[in-house]
Amino acid sequence: MGVDRLGTAYSSFTTGNLFKISTANAACQATSYVPDQKGFHTFCMGYAGQPDGGDTLYVAECSGSPSNSLGLGWIDTTAYKLNFVGPFQPTMPSCELTGTGDGHLFGFCINPTSGSTVVQIDTSNAHIVAADPLKVGDPSNGFAFAFWGGYFWIFTTPGGTSTVTRYDPLTKTETTMTTYAGSIVGAGVSTCAPE
Repeated sequence: MGVDRLGTAYSSFTTGNLFKISTANAACQATSYVPDQKGFHTFCMGYAGQPDGGDTLYVAECSGSPSNSLGLGWIDTTAYKLNFVGPFQPTMPSCELTGTGDGHLFGFCINPTSGSTVVQIDTSNAHIVAADPLKVGDPSNGFAFAFWGGYFWIFTTPGGTSTVTRYDPLTKTETTMTTYAGSIVGAGVSTCAPE
């Protein structure tokens, strides 16, 4: 899930379709996005701010398996066309995305066996410019990821119960905050949220 700075959310499903969702009343509307553009059948997404004050919906091909992602793209939410930025360098597995108002884009990438990595992604070329290994995560988990209030918020769901983990990028510490008896598989934060 991604949320733009005007409060409009977008979510994708396993069918490859993209839906526009109101954050005011949860009304869901199909878009004209055509699935499987550039080989991205399923994808994870997040907004990052732009210098002009707007924001861009970035997507990472996210097959849900431990195989490597095809890489990074962005979706024009007027024409609903996917533009390919490039393959991740180095290659990465499935990565959920979140961004900040000042233009930074981050991924929460599940490792093929266990654990995960929080990465910073250069939006111009899909290169990984920083990476922090984490203990949380498993390839069998559902997962979601957001940046808010100076922390990364990671939602992992093994077996139908979600665990909420806060990761502090300054101290490099993971803290389990709570659990929830349900599956959290989407977490979008607007780029105008507190950093």
